[in-house]
Amino acid sequence: MNDTASKTSRPRRSRRAWWQWVVGGGLLVTAAFFAIVRWAPIPGLRSSLRPVEPRAIRVAADLQASEVVPAASGELAGCNLLLVTFDTTRADRIGCYGHDGGRTFTLDQLAREGVLFSQAIAPAPSTLPSHASLLTGLYPYHHGARANGLFRLDNEYQTLAEVLAAEGYATGALVSAAVLEAQYGLDQGFGDYDDEMTSQELEIAERTADETAPLAEDWLLKHAADKFFLWVHFYDPHWPYEAPESGNLHPYDAEIALADAQLGRLIGLIDDLGLTNNTLVVVAGDHGEGLGQHDEWMHSSLIYESTLHVPLIMRCGQRLGGGVHVGRLVSLVDVMPTVLAMLGIDAPAGLDGVDLTRPEEGSRLVFSETLQGLVDHGWAALLGVRDASTKYIYGPRDELYDLSQDPFEETNLIASREEAAAGMKRQLMAFFGADLEQAGFAEPTHELDPAALARLQSLGYLGGGVNARTAAERPHPIDMMPIQQRVLTALGLEKTEGLAESTRALEKVVRDYPDLYTGHLSLGRAYRKAGDLERAEAEFARSLELDPERWEPLMALASLRVRQNETAEAIELYRAAGERYPENFLVLKELGRLLIQTGEFDEGTETLTKALAIWPRDEALPDMVADAMLLLNRPDEALELFQGLLAEHPDAPMIRNALSRLFSIKNRYAEAMVVLREGIQRAPEKLSLVNNLAFLLVTVPDESMRRHQEAIAMMERVCFETGYQDPRYLHTLSMVYSGKLRLDEAILVAEKARKIAVASGKPHDAQLVQGIALSLQSYRQAKEQGLDLIRYVPRPPDAEEAGEATPVDAETAGDDGAGAETQDQVNDDG
Repeated sequence: MNDTASKTSRPRRSRRAWWQWVVGGGLLVTAAFFAIVRWAPIPGLRSSLRPVEPRAIRVAADLQASEVVPAASGELAGCNLLLVTFDTTRADRIGCYGHDGGRTFTLDQLAREGVLFSQAIAPAPSTLPSHASLLTGLYPYHHGARANGLFRLDNEYQTLAEVLAAEGYATGALVSAAVLEAQYGLDQGFGDYDDEMTSQELEIAERTADETAPLAEDWLLKHAADKFFLWVHFYDPHWPYEAPESGNLHPYDAEIALADAQLGRLIGLIDDLGLTNNTLVVVAGDHGEGLGQHDEWMHSSLIYESTLHVPLIMRCGQRLGGGVHVGRLVSLVDVMPTVLAMLGIDAPAGLDGVDLTRPEEGSRLVFSETLQGLVDHGWAALLGVRDASTKYIYGPRDELYDLSQDPFEETNLIASREEAAAGMKRQLMAFFGADLEQAGFAEPTHELDPAALARLQSLGYLGGGVNARTAAERPHPIDMMPIQQRVLTALGLEKTEGLAESTRALEKVVRDYPDLYTGHLSLGRAYRKAGDLERAEAEFARSLELDPERWEPLMALASLRVRQNETAEAIELYRAAGERYPENFLVLKELGRLLIQTGEFDEGTETLTKALAIWPRDEALPDMVADAMLLLNRPDEALELFQGLLAEHPDAPMIRNALSRLFSIKNRYAEAMVVLREGIQRAPEKLSLVNNLAFLLVTVPDESMRRHQEAIAMMERVCFETGYQDPRYLHTLSMVYSGKLRLDEAILVAEKARKIAVASGKPHDAQLVQGIALSLQSYRQAKEQGLDLIRYVPRPPDAEEAGEATPVDAETAGDDGAGAETQDQVNDDG
């Protein structure tokens, strides 16, 4: 995600410039990373979690009914493919599926022009397994990516992108959530795989559709003359629902409407490029959302139709019948074989999916599963099978539903239809194997680094990993839904009623459920936030006792010791966590920071360097490592380290900032500038790079390398883009003004920077205030000496005395009034 990224204008996150970093600075607030964010306080929680009435699917009567996609094998040979997936989108909230209150104009248009599948079922109610199935034609049980985070699509499975790339297609993907990062294997076959929504900050784990769509437009324009396959993933409908208020629209519907509008941009571009009849467009939901049905508000732990029934629409101009309704039961595993059939390309052997251009052979069964509750919370896994009318779910309590009479699965018929249930169970065993209990468990196939864990937790996944409970001990997820809702509601009270009310609600949860790990951990955090460290410690200790395998309580206790100024004990706790989790980024970072702070420079530097290798995009860590190595007088080793990191991560801005500083310390200023300029060229929105280059341009000792006017133009742009509200950038602007002896402007801007930094109350801004105060003192002293009346510029090369300075009148220095707009803006903003 770039520096200007926002979800409906989120406030910009401030950046710490390398020259403003102080070793041993503020403690990383790790608690936000450890929380299961679906249980975290979110503004507007109560209003966004409004239940909805499930709706029967209704399609327009004028759509032509068909058993198959009306396209012969190879009929679309040579066509492009645009695949767009809507995360967390259930079918009954889409206009063309019967939701009169929805605003899905693009999807509705595509349905009128193409093919709508009214009974499309996701293979799993979570993002990675479902997308892996869509791209491989295999169910999760067969492709192995069975839950978010701890599983990966193995390279042995051939993806749709790999097949098309082998046929000469240019392939690209833009995903919008950390759960689909390349490390999970879905990048196989894609020439371009853009998963950069994380930026350098752990907690930014998604980007919005209005951020992803422009990138997709750029890719399409670049490849318009090619035969291409582009996959675009929109994450917006996923909770939390943060789309702008839109009349009486449910917040969830507003999120879908936002994604639909951005889909419209892509379809409009396809049409404008004249590619309408030569581009097969496929739009699918990856899974649905509970919205209160079966007491499930989100998704991933249950496999009812609310989280499995998804929209699926295809269009290729008017070449697919111009408004067709396929009402037969289909699965997302059918997308790959169907698309390849239309394109005239042979599908890999052994797929679970079927070609939907061909008539159905016998009664179709589709399968579903979820292991996400097991991974997130240690709850039981669920396995499911259904045909056109009957659905069977295997779990701690088996379930059977007649969907023809009970589409919302409200009446469990397991006791009254034993023979039907036994028949469906046999079908389930034929697919998953005779040992269904074992089929509902899987060892993780991906070693997740803790930085990625933090990003997934920020999306509401991975409470701590596969739990060691036996199958008999794992609770049914549906029994946990009310408890989950109570914790979620209690935490939400902090924003609506205050911390004290939230704490009281959590205390009641813990009284009612004394063995609830998350309840004790959440209550401990509430006590810590209120300053009641003794009770916080007791709750953290209790949560550790309940689940000794978790590292969050150890980290919480360690951070508590830091607050109590018991650094030695904090270090020992971090060491204990590090012994148990030697590759844990957050443990290594905090342990290394404390070791440096206490003078253990060698061990601290080694520890921080290990952390940096795990997550080089962290905002503060590159500077921490560089500073530590400089303290040990190891600048050459630091240069080698950061040059290697930059080669591996050329888009990591904080690596560039740290390397630029190291070059400067070695008086290699030209190389320092190149590092920053290359970074800006790659990503001009990375404002920290611009900030540091501007500072270097006015402070480089070699006057022939100074570029005051360029630095001023840079920083005026940066401050304009940040609304003149970032004190760091304002401070730098004041310094570049002072370099041209525009002292009135320098003082004005620095005063504004000081005012904003003081008002923020943040520890690192308090440090910045001191730097601004020193700058203001120097500006005023220079003004008292009259230096603002003239400007000194280097004497021309043909001057009689080399190095002599020439006075230039301030009114004719060639600034062309560059600062006038800036001064007006600063004045307007106070």
